[in-house]
Amino acid sequence: ATDYRSSWAVGAGMSRRFGSTRLYASTEWYAAVDRFQVIAVPDDPTESGRLTQELGSVFNGGVGFEHVVNEDVSVYGAFHTDFSASLGDPDVNVAVSDWDLYHLSGGVSFRLRDNRFTLGASWATGSETRPLDATVPPETVPGAGLGSDVQIHYSKVTFLLGFVFGS
Repeated sequence: ATDYRSSWAVGAGMSRRFGSTRLYASTEWYAAVDRFQVIAVPDDPTESGRLTQELGSVFNGGVGFEHVVNEDVSVYGAFHTDFSASLGDPDVNVAVSDWDLYHLSGGVSFRLRDNRFTLGASWATGSETRPLDATVPPETVPGAGLGSDVQIHYSKVTFLLGFVFGS
């Protein structure tokens, strides 16, 4: 049998115009989820036959702006967080990652004749320190760093091209 539970969440957002510029802000909070069994192998009563999950409470937020230069051109930018609810414990983590990510984005939207184009880019970054699990006892390979902490860095750049013809 399988079971999956997700947390309940509360979010809020707002925007406010200041002349040709509009500012945006949003926030969201996800409740913690107590430990539960996602799946168990029926004929395996050991811990290796069980997959469990537990999630911590998470608070994320973001801010952004859009500035209208003229009726044909506007620029925008934003920053938001994407923090993980993972507890960092491999015994209760079926999540894809346990990294806390930070996103920075920006771009421009412009009209060319009857067509509208958007060009933008987004950069996400984060890191995590965790022990390097050794499949062999660390003392069997001296100096290899088995069992020590490793720093994992995540970075991703995304480019955006949007268009509307005949608008």
